[in-house]
Amino acid sequence: MSTSTSLASVTGSPRDDREITIGKLRRIYDLYRTSLLNRLYSCHRLAVYRKWNKIVEVLLAVGTCSALGGLAVFKTGTGATVWAVIAAVAVLCNILKPILQLANTTVL
Repeated sequence: MSTSTSLASVTGSPRDDREITIGKLRRIYDLYRTSLLNRLYSCHRLAVYRKWNKIVEVLLAVGTCSALGGLAVFKTGTGATVWAVIAAVAVLCNILKPILQLANTTVL
């Protein structure tokens, strides 16, 4: 038995080694692609949470501002109804804010 024959039987054929290498590279590529997609997904979710957090903060600021409620526009029939809706939404946001914890989810 020659040396080249004994090495081929121990290590396998070059074609088998190439297929194993290709399989490993595909696995690495799949893991890399998955990690990049996970990053994109997490960044998108973070942007959505930040947007909703900003909306809630603005609603709370507008709804709790008594100076805005004192404007003449909000003393008319339609204005009073609009102000009541704004105040109700602000109260709901104030109640739900600690439960939803949007501020805690906007941090990576």
